[in-house]
Amino acid sequence: MNTLDERILIPAQPAVIWEHISDVAKNPTWQVDCSSVSFLTTYHKGQGVRWRYSSKSRHDYVVEITAWYEGLGYEYTLIDGVPYRQNKGRIRLQEIPEGTIVQWTFSYEL
Repeated sequence: MNTLDERILIPAQPAVIWEHISDVAKNPTWQVDCSSVSFLTTYHKGQGVRWRYSSKSRHDYVVEITAWYEGLGYEYTLIDGVPYRQNKGRIRLQEIPEGTIVQWTFSYEL
C-alpha cells in the first residue's frame, strides 16, 4: 500500500479546529478541490456517515466515516468514484504548546 502523510501546525486550540473538520458540510471551505457535499445518510456526524463529495474538477466520490474519535479526528474510506482497490484516510488532531498539529494520512492500493 502507498501512504501519503501530511501535517500542518495551526496556532489554535484543537476544539476550534474540530469545530470545522467535524462538520462535513464545511469541507468546501477548507478542502481545496471540494465544491460541494451532499449527505447520503440522515445523520451528519459520527461513524457511518456517508456523503457525496463533488470536486471542482467535476468528479464525484462517495465517502464513509469508518471511525469517529470525538474531538480528536476520524477515519474514512472512499467507497465509490475512485480507482483504488483499498483505501483509508485519517484526520488526526494533536495539541502541542504552539497550537494543534493536524495530520492527514491516506493509504491506498491501485
